[in-house]
Amino acid sequence: GRAPPYRLSTSLRLIPRPPATVIGNAERHTKKRNMSPPAKKRRFAPGGGAPAAPPPSSDDLAARHAGTVKSLREDVAALLSSTSGGGDGSAEADGRLASSVLNLATLKSLQRLLAHASSSRSDASRSRREEAEERSLVLEAAVYERRHLRGEIDAASGWRADGLAGMAWSELGIERT
Repeated sequence: GRAPPYRLSTSLRLIPRPPATVIGNAERHTKKRNMSPPAKKRRFAPGGGAPAAPPPSSDDLAARHAGTVKSLREDVAALLSSTSGGGDGSAEADGRLASSVLNLATLKSLQRLLAHASSSRSDASRSRREEAEERSLVLEAAVYERRHLRGEIDAASGWRADGLAGMAWSELGIERT
């Protein structure tokens, strides 16, 4: 059947439905598909279900970045020399152009990875620094407590209980010799 003319909201109020439009099955399917949220990105390598390999180190990324920049410069220099020499759009120039576009995309990706690695390293060093500061404060408090207790022990070690010992002997009724 037909949908009721009203629907319930989360606050249990009746909300009028918008007027229905007549659309075909293909359009209904398309509209429904477009309304769904985008698919979540996979965090696993395709096919195996195993976690992806750990990201490369900053040194590896920097080396790849330098190699890509060098390759991009060579492509641009070759393109400039071919256009200044009256190049006619040969296959080699097209290949160099495609290579330079690919190198630019690779550079963008590498710079993003380097920025992520840098921020990850920064976060890790910040957490280690905070942990070291916390341990330093705990150690400082322990040293202060030890110094305070040593002072109390030293003060108490000089105290003589001669008067108390005499009172105890007299209460027991024993003569002290």
